[in-house]
Amino acid sequence: MITALGERETLYGTTSVQQDRATVATTLIGKQDASLPVDYHLIRHGEQWAIYDMSIDGVSLAMNYRAQFSKIFRTSSYEVLAQRIKTKLEEEPL
Repeated sequence: MITALGERETLYGTTSVQQDRATVATTLIGKQDASLPVDYHLIRHGEQWAIYDMSIDGVSLAMNYRAQFSKIFRTSSYEVLAQRIKTKLEEEPL
């Protein structure tokens, strides 16, 4: 299945389900047939599924954030991390 996403198309690949977790493999196809693999990792909560992580070209978004947060915790505190996040959110346009 292919769907349009802006100037890109999304090609849906395999889906694997194991108990309350699933992975949906997709490929974003852009200009000049450039492709980018994106895997969505989901968890079931009751009757609904929720994305808890996504891997872009093999790099986990959750693990990337975890590494960044760990670095901050080694040199600072939770309060410093929370303030950085708050400041970043305030800088973003609505």
